[in-house]
Amino acid sequence: MDVPEVPCSPRSTLKRKRSASDTTPKIQGPVATIDLKGPSKVEYGKTASLVAKCNIGSLDASHFTAKWQRIEKGKTEDLDLLLNKYHLSTTDLKQAKLVIKDVCLADKGTYQLLLCKDDNYISSQFVLNVHMKLDEKRKICYKLLNDKGTEALRCYFDTLVPASQLSIHLSKYQSDINFKRHCNHQQLGILFPVGKAVSSKTFDTSLLYKLCRNTIRLAPPRQGWDNWPNPCDLTESDDIERIHKHRNQFSHMAQEKIENFNTEFKDLSDAIVRLGGGKFKKEVKRIKTLKIDDLENDRIRNIEDITLESLELIRSIKKDTEKTKNSKRNQNGAPFFLCKLYKQRVCHDCGGKFERPIKPPKDFVFRRNIPRDYFESRGRCLAFRKVHYHIECVDAKENTCKVPLKEGISLSKSHLEYFESLGHHSLCECAKKLDLIAI
Repeated sequence: MDVPEVPCSPRSTLKRKRSASDTTPKIQGPVATIDLKGPSKVEYGKTASLVAKCNIGSLDASHFTAKWQRIEKGKTEDLDLLLNKYHLSTTDLKQAKLVIKDVCLADKGTYQLLLCKDDNYISSQFVLNVHMKLDEKRKICYKLLNDKGTEALRCYFDTLVPASQLSIHLSKYQSDINFKRHCNHQQLGILFPVGKAVSSKTFDTSLLYKLCRNTIRLAPPRQGWDNWPNPCDLTESDDIERIHKHRNQFSHMAQEKIENFNTEFKDLSDAIVRLGGGKFKKEVKRIKTLKIDDLENDRIRNIEDITLESLELIRSIKKDTEKTKNSKRNQNGAPFFLCKLYKQRVCHDCGGKFERPIKPPKDFVFRRNIPRDYFESRGRCLAFRKVHYHIECVDAKENTCKVPLKEGISLSKSHLEYFESLGHHSLCECAKKLDLIAI
């Protein structure tokens, strides 16, 4: 709901909306007031609470409606209190509360509580400031630098194994038990995808590290694999190990502070430039000098990129699953003649009557969920009853009879010959013309 902007203080009085043609005088006197309070600064990642006390005097509270809004670039937008970020908020007139969880720099701005009664309204505004501690800023910088480390490692791997040779290179290790032992199930799925080409863009730091270590002939680091290199160890293998160690260190950091941040930052940034090339030098410098707002924008952009990649992966998996289902369905249905049995003593096609029992071939395949009254129990086996069964063709092309697969029977060439012997020649000829039988 857009409202006209009027100068409001934390304590405001109820006023009447006026248009150019409105000659009704303003309501005189403080009919209602709002006292809105909140913290002067909120720490990044914490929870902010704005509390508003509404005084409506002797008026009926049911005649009022209240809503929390945000004012940004001159536009007023209603806040959806059902969102997880605001779900603890209330619009109770006695003590309305706006609770903002996991505050980030994007939440900085002006908020207001709007109180309406008929054509009268009152609003009280509050400016929320977000403060980021130095440790939090350093964590974001370290995270962004680790992302550049992954790019540098991928760039190095691509120079040794170009995209045109990647699938050939990996195929050498597809049946290598020793190599598979170093990769988990998810990583193997990325390396050897079904139905699409493999790409190094989907490789993370851990997978790139394993590929460089196990599929490329590199001399081991001076301190050995899985050990932190010394500052004087500057070989390519040392830098690969260094980038991998820094990524693991960040992943297990949780709420801990980064000790010796400048030393850690320089150690990782130098390894990135050495391994990835001079083009990363400008990116590393940009990350180190980023302002708080730029850090937040980079963090949000990184989250959006990850979200888009995840959605693309989900769509790809869904598409592959549908292809697999269709492929299996075609494999099951193509070589067989799908039919349904109807228990009756006279064949509608030829008018023939049969009194003898029907004995199908030994390889007759029954599908599940066929009504049991089609058969009779003989010990542990099911046998046809001594009646004639008419077979109705399922024509997928002309839809003469739609029968679910679960209610049908699969017929091979021998089955076709068997039913031909019963006199169903017209039906069998029809099936041949429709290519429902593999001859």
